[in-house]
Amino acid sequence: MAVLSSSAAPAANNPYLSSIPHDAPSLVGGLVQHVLFSPGVQLQILSIVDETGCATVGDIVAGLPGHPDPVGAIVVMIRLQILCPELRGGG
Repeated sequence: MAVLSSSAAPAANNPYLSSIPHDAPSLVGGLVQHVLFSPGVQLQILSIVDETGCATVGDIVAGLPGHPDPVGAIVVMIRLQILCPELRGGG
């Protein structure tokens, strides 16, 4: 059963609250500064990319077992232009 306040028009009036801060990522001394990052996480991601030359999202996620949000970490590095995504179309 749906709760009226969480669907359709009433939901638009309820703000979404997230437990993860959405602070803008930054680089300080070449290290990512963000809640999803430690220097070790950055090193793990860069090592995965360096090993293959072109890692997939799946490769990076698999290389970060136990990380609370590995895809979020990838997005942070893309926003900081440390990683450059290459989208491939099927066709």
